[in-house]
Amino acid sequence: MKYYLIQYKYDYADEFDVYGFKVVNEKELNDINEIIDNIKYPKEFYFGTNEALVFNNPKEAREGMKIIEIIQSEYDVFKKFFRCGFGQYPDFVSLEN
Repeated sequence: MKYYLIQYKYDYADEFDVYGFKVVNEKELNDINEIIDNIKYPKEFYFGTNEALVFNNPKEAREGMKIIEIIQSEYDVFKKFFRCGFGQYPDFVSLEN
């Protein structure tokens, strides 16, 4: 099985950058990509009190994503210390609804 580190960096209204990361396996990455391709746009991802990232299409959703293949031992270390991720990152699985 393959494993991936997804780094997120999005600009919020030219005021600040939103950073985060998530580690996923190959199936989870495929699920995220399928959701990005099939959800109804525009889609908002809220964080903080009233801030939201707005994605108008799949390209915009992927613009802030950098996907890096990692080995299982690296994946295991991320999972051990960060469970699945850290910081602000769009949870595309929850955005599906």
